[in-house]
Amino acid sequence: MKKLVLGCVIGLAVTGALMGPASATIVYSGVTTATGLNTGTGQGGGATSFDASGASAETSAINSVAGYNQAGSNLTFFGNGASINQVLNGSSGIGAEPFNDNTNYLSVLANGSVHATISGPANQLTFYWGSIDQYNTITLFEGLTQFSFTGSAITPKFPTGCQQSADCNGLVTFQDTTGSITGFTITSSQNSFEADNFNATEQTFAGGVPETSTWAMMILGFLGVGLLSYRRTGTSFRLA
Repeated sequence: MKKLVLGCVIGLAVTGALMGPASATIVYSGVTTATGLNTGTGQGGGATSFDASGASAETSAINSVAGYNQAGSNLTFFGNGASINQVLNGSSGIGAEPFNDNTNYLSVLANGSVHATISGPANQLTFYWGSIDQYNTITLFEGLTQFSFTGSAITPKFPTGCQQSADCNGLVTFQDTTGSITGFTITSSQNSFEADNFNATEQTFAGGVPETSTWAMMILGFLGVGLLSYRRTGTSFRLA
C-alpha cells in the first residue's frame, strides 16, 4: 500500500513537473459595433489631459473642452508621451470623434502615449476604439508581462482610419485567460489613437479542453503510477 501511495505521489509530481506553470496569455477576443448605450463615458469636471513632459494640465488650457475621465471607474490614467494627448468632443484636424460618440474621448497624438493602471482584479478590458488605424497600438500588461496589438489585429474591422463608419470603429474586447490585466498603454505613431468607454472587469471564462501536449504529459505521469503498482504486485509489465 505504501508503494502504491508513493507511486501516486511520484506520478502526480512528474505530471506537474512536465506540465509546468501556465504561461500568461492576453488575447484579442472580438469586436462589436457600438451603440448609443456603450459608445462613450468621457466626462468633464476636473479631469485632466497631459502635456509633453508627462505632467498633467487642465484640458481647457489645451483645447478649451472639458476633460476626460470615467467617474467611479477602477482606472487611473497617466500621460507619459512626447506629445500632447488631447481630450476632445467632436472632431478636429488631429482627432476624429468615434462613430456615434457624442461625449468626450481621449485622443493620443503622434508619438504620444497614455498609460492606465487597473485597481482590483480584472481579466477583461473593453473600450470603444475609434477610427482604427494600423499605426495605433495598445499594450496590455499582466504584471511585467506585456502583449501588444495594433489596429490590424482588430478583425473583421478595417484599419484604414475611416471616421464616420462602423467599418473601422467598434467596441473591442481583450481577455486575460490565465491571470489579471494590471494596466495598459495606448500609443500611436501618427495622429491619432481615439478611444473612449474603457471598462475593466472580472469575468468567468468557460474552461477549455487541455492541449495535446498536456494530455501526453498527464498520461506519462499516470504511466509512472501504473509501473510502480505492477512492481508492488510482482506482475511483469509489457508494452504491446
